[in-house]
Amino acid sequence: MRAALLAALAAAPLPAWGYPDDGPLGEVFRRSVDRDRDFDLGPSYFLDSLHYDFPDSWDMAWERPGNGLRATGGSIHNDEMFLRTEARVRDDLDEDWGYGYRYLQGQDFDGTWRRSLLSAGRDLPWDGQEAGLVADLDPAKEEIDLGATWALRGEGNDRIEALAYWTDPLFNQKTDAPERYRRDAWTLGLSGRRRMTPDLDVWGSVTVTPSVEIDRPDRGYTLFYRRRTITLNGRWALPGELWGCTQTLRGKVTKQEADRRRDAWLPGDLTESHMQRDAWGAQVEYTLHHPGDPATGKPGRAGPRAGFEWVEFHERDEYPAPDGRHRIETRREAIPYAAVPLWRSDRWNVEPALYLDRIQYRVHTPNAPAGERKRSALDSKLAASWNYFFAGGATFRAGGSMDLDRPSFGGAFASVSLAF
Repeated sequence: MRAALLAALAAAPLPAWGYPDDGPLGEVFRRSVDRDRDFDLGPSYFLDSLHYDFPDSWDMAWERPGNGLRATGGSIHNDEMFLRTEARVRDDLDEDWGYGYRYLQGQDFDGTWRRSLLSAGRDLPWDGQEAGLVADLDPAKEEIDLGATWALRGEGNDRIEALAYWTDPLFNQKTDAPERYRRDAWTLGLSGRRRMTPDLDVWGSVTVTPSVEIDRPDRGYTLFYRRRTITLNGRWALPGELWGCTQTLRGKVTKQEADRRRDAWLPGDLTESHMQRDAWGAQVEYTLHHPGDPATGKPGRAGPRAGFEWVEFHERDEYPAPDGRHRIETRREAIPYAAVPLWRSDRWNVEPALYLDRIQYRVHTPNAPAGERKRSALDSKLAASWNYFFAGGATFRAGGSMDLDRPSFGGAFASVSLAF
């Protein structure tokens, strides 16, 4: 049983930006979707949203399989509708060259966006090395972002990947409309993963955006921005069994530093500011895995899981006003959680979960006393999903969640995918 688990872990790809959610609803319904709105863009999203800050091209390496179509639509809190559409194609031109294409379209309460990701790469003459080029097209903004990748493969899933990404280098070739803005940015990334022992996988990433310059002539200011992010993940298959189940322990640590300066062009404009942000978070999760049945081909599945998250978020804004005013904001969040699948099969997935969410929020300004706000809440959720598999590789999936402690509607979704 343990050997089967290790073999499954060895065969599964390790994503560069974290691990997939084993819950029935997936990433879009991860535990923070129904938090207080004033905290949605704060530390409660810190651990789960960092991969959105980096181009999706990182996960579109040309040699990775995954051809197909997928569309997902649904609602969060009744009024926040969303729709996601994705198409992916990958093929080999010959023994050395390959290419990939990925189209993404999304629509939600924030608007509509479309992106096309083109990538091509080849095996280099040296053992285990690959190189590729990536183009990220955004038709709505008329942007073309370019990137170059290099990878060194080891045994199994061991590899090192490096990426350099240039945002919108062709801006000066486009029409200079008043509402348009210029954005100069380089992003450099390094990602790696290694199987340290048969029981332990480690993977992580480092990304650096040395300098971003955003010119907004329509609003009369220029932004200068820098960011550094480090993420380290680990997955350990624990020895022994519990109640006939194998055990895994997963962990994640993330550190991010950012620096932003806003220079206003208009005389006497007090919107100039200098912001410094420092945030870090950690997560650990323990999971039991029900064994599969090799004789019947029944796959194993994740069972009960429990974990803990801790996030600290510090931000300081300084304004060049006569009184030298500034603003300091500190947030701390502790989240122990547990989830127990009650009924999990190839078709049904029903899972209640508990989250004890404690947030401490503090703001300090020179001309006002420090304001502090604390919140503790025990959130209980019931999530369920249903899968139907068609002949030919098509899959239909639907699900929803509700908050049992309110009670209130958490969200619902439906997804159709076709693999070929």
